[in-house]
Amino acid sequence: MGRDTQIGARIISSLAVLSLLSVMPAARAAPAPTSPSCLFDISVLPTVTARIKAVYPDISGGAGNIILTDGREVILPGGSDILGVSLTPGQNITVKGLISEKYKMISAFAVSTGELWVCASGHMPALALTQSQHRDGRIVRLLHSGQGDVGGVVLDSGVTIRFPPQFLGGNKLRVGDTLSISGRGFNARSGPLLIAEKIGEKGAILYQIETESSVPSGAPPGSTGYDRIESDEIDHLLP
Repeated sequence: MGRDTQIGARIISSLAVLSLLSVMPAARAAPAPTSPSCLFDISVLPTVTARIKAVYPDISGGAGNIILTDGREVILPGGSDILGVSLTPGQNITVKGLISEKYKMISAFAVSTGELWVCASGHMPALALTQSQHRDGRIVRLLHSGQGDVGGVVLDSGVTIRFPPQFLGGNKLRVGDTLSISGRGFNARSGPLLIAEKIGEKGAILYQIETESSVPSGAPPGSTGYDRIESDEIDHLLP
């Protein structure tokens, strides 16, 4: 067989292989496994991978907010750190969730530090209760909830302050404000935590934070927990 014939045979063989590949279905990478806590399809969510700079506890003592080295804040699903996910400074983390480029926040639906995606967990860590504590300090960071509200702050002493869900004054706070806070202290996995019960400016009177809704959950119609409408307000509606 001549040299030209050999070259021609190789070209024909290569074209045949390419033709076969073109009609074969493209191989797809197997999706990463998810933990049993993932009830929804997370594959459609945007994915971000970055390195952890700091971790702050939520009101239950588990990891609640992560600050990435690029400055973005990740708001974690509750209890995700007790399902085998390592959440420590310097660790790489991959997050699936809703991304706000404007506010540099990511509301996470699932996180992974390996091959397994972990979503929210109903199991919350047990807190080691200490005596009631009082803290004074300057706010160095705001911590947000999944709705974008301020649900806590970090003081210059490194203590994380968390507010009860009913507290609506968090959005008025700013980095640099000086606070005095009293409440229950805990030793959380990711650092000291104080759940605020009283709050005020440093050196001023502390105000009690309401922890009960004005409308009790499951209250029957007509309960005093609901707003009352006086008769003169509805007389004009009657026939």
